[in-house]
Amino acid sequence: TVCALCVCVCTLSLSLCVCVCVCVCSVYSLRIDCVYTLHLCTVCALCVCSLCSICVLLSLCALCVRSLSMCFLCALCICALCICALCVPFFWHSSAVPDYIDRAFQLAHTADKTAKLFYNDYNAEAVNAKSDAIYSMVKEMKDKGIPIDGVGLQAHFKLNVDKGDECSSDVTEQKVLKAGENNLDELDSETDLYRSPIPSNWTSVCDNIKRFVDLGLEIHITEMDVTVSGSASMSEKLEKQATVYKEMLHCCLIHSPKCRSFETWGFVDKYSWIAADELPDLFDKDYQPKPCFFAVANELNASQHNLHNSHHFTHD
Repeated sequence: TVCALCVCVCTLSLSLCVCVCVCVCSVYSLRIDCVYTLHLCTVCALCVCSLCSICVLLSLCALCVRSLSMCFLCALCICALCICALCVPFFWHSSAVPDYIDRAFQLAHTADKTAKLFYNDYNAEAVNAKSDAIYSMVKEMKDKGIPIDGVGLQAHFKLNVDKGDECSSDVTEQKVLKAGENNLDELDSETDLYRSPIPSNWTSVCDNIKRFVDLGLEIHITEMDVTVSGSASMSEKLEKQATVYKEMLHCCLIHSPKCRSFETWGFVDKYSWIAADELPDLFDKDYQPKPCFFAVANELNASQHNLHNSHHFTHD
């Protein structure tokens, strides 16, 4: 009986100490915005309190073998204590920790004040629901003084060209938004989640870039590639693919120098993140330039020529 009482007192005291420690650590975690510390404290509290509840239950059983109702009541009380220890810090976290995106940019700027900080995302090349949300987010960041220098548009496009038809895409904005990251069955493959539909009007892409530029942000095209499929001939598909590359680059160049970078996600089909038979890059599997390569080169040359003629060309 004495041993059982001692175990009860010790375990209950330990539970109380753990709860106090968790509260102190949680407050400290909130002050330094260390979410990981907060979660670690919560998990440790849950584990210790669970162990204590088992010890108390066993001790009470040894102390009051015939008083099963008391054992059950004590077990419920200890479980309630565990739940409180688990839940309270999460409530504090949800209401007190700043938005993690803002905090990430602030900490990155603190670590290196010379680094340019970008928000980079997919399916946001044209004006659509997602790019609207991104625009609202970065505008709010600018208004709050959060250090952000630009936005990256990934520009993964999926092109379907059937014989005799204009280029289209079997990936639509509605399918992507409906699928999200947790319902990939809506799409033909997981990679479709990151691929944008071919814009019906490239003015929408240019207008989207312009509104970010008007906020004082740089724009980078960060991961451009265009997969092709359909029943059309290979030459027709490659021609339509070249048009997509050309139009995307054109929208970037007309907003130069604020649109400062045009990058492809790889350069040869053989080693693309997408199957080589979808022909996404500027060079084929044998490292030979495709029509899209020459379309990009011609657009760059034409842009440079126009800048020289208008006397607005600057070397940077």
